[in-house]
Amino acid sequence: QAGSGRAPILLTQGFEVVSAFALFSVLSLRERGHWWHSLPSRILLTACAGDFLLAWLVGLHGLQDMQPLDIRNLIIIYATCGFLVLGPNDWLKSLLMQRALKGRSNSPDTVDQS
Repeated sequence: QAGSGRAPILLTQGFEVVSAFALFSVLSLRERGHWWHSLPSRILLTACAGDFLLAWLVGLHGLQDMQPLDIRNLIIIYATCGFLVLGPNDWLKSLLMQRALKGRSNSPDTVDQS
């Protein structure tokens, strides 16, 4: 099979990218505003830390058909995903949530829950 030597590395990289985007998305989506406005609960922090550690272990040591990655690759993957999700993506989410909530507060059916 031509090119099958790189497939296990790509499989591991793909797994790490999906894991990183999912992890950072959970941190971003739990808050209507920007992600840094509040700390996540202990349960969420524990779950995210466990997910992060397991994904890094798979990345560093491999699993079944997935070959281990160099630690520099893992750092690049997680830094890039973290920047994209917690940077521009979080800014866009906050902007859209602000607009959506502003539109809801102007409707006569809205009940103030403060």
